[in-house]
Amino acid sequence: MNKQRREIVIGKHTFYLDKSNILRITVVGEPGNETVTAMKTLHEKLDDIAKDKVNFLIDLNRAGKPSPEVRNMEKLIYRHKKVRKIAFCGAHPVAKVLANFTISVTKKKDMQFFDTEEKALSWLKK
Repeated sequence: MNKQRREIVIGKHTFYLDKSNILRITVVGEPGNETVTAMKTLHEKLDDIAKDKVNFLIDLNRAGKPSPEVRNMEKLIYRHKKVRKIAFCGAHPVAKVLANFTISVTKKKDMQFFDTEEKALSWLKK
């Protein structure tokens, strides 16, 4: 991750660490192999990227179905010791299905789905 810009762009997907220590992830389309590579790098570098625990805000409004490889990497990342809370958001019905599936498979307590980014941010900042 470029420390000055604090952003990674992989294909159409973006990963941005904002100043309030929220990693904002926007997923567009179906995550492919390059996304798996980026997620591996994120998992390996999370200790270096963030001083404290990080909250994730994942926008699923334009997301497609993740591959099994992406789902496996998600489990690793979401269980990382530096990850505090994970909020999924999206108004599209598919977003809720994707988030609920991930929440049930990952079994992390501090994960929730919200229909708006504002509600998700409010929950993350508590």
